[in-house]
Amino acid sequence: VTQVDSAAQAGSILHDRHQLAIMGDSYSAGEGADRYISGTDTPTNGCHRSELTYLVQAFRQPDSSIIACSGAVVNDIFFPDAANHVPSQLEQLQHLQDARGVDGVVMTLGGKAGSGY
Repeated sequence: VTQVDSAAQAGSILHDRHQLAIMGDSYSAGEGADRYISGTDTPTNGCHRSELTYLVQAFRQPDSSIIACSGAVVNDIFFPDAANHVPSQLEQLQHLQDARGVDGVVMTLGGKAGSGY
């Protein structure tokens, strides 16, 4: 999915989705947006989640849709991210599913060059 300004441009897989979960690393979290969701830009949580990240505005998603965390690696999908004091992304996805339902998941992973993961 590239250059998506609205859900209608997202293609056949995503255009009918209404409750997304956005998982993954810095690209999905919104690193560099310089406007982060409260609590995700602190010394104990550097996830840098931003409502300016891709697909949040196009799909009109709430901040809670962003599970991604800057610097995340594959391990953080399955296990808690101790450095940022957040549960695994799968656990966060389950909480989101329980809270409001999820009918689509988007993810980026691998943007952290030289990470060895």
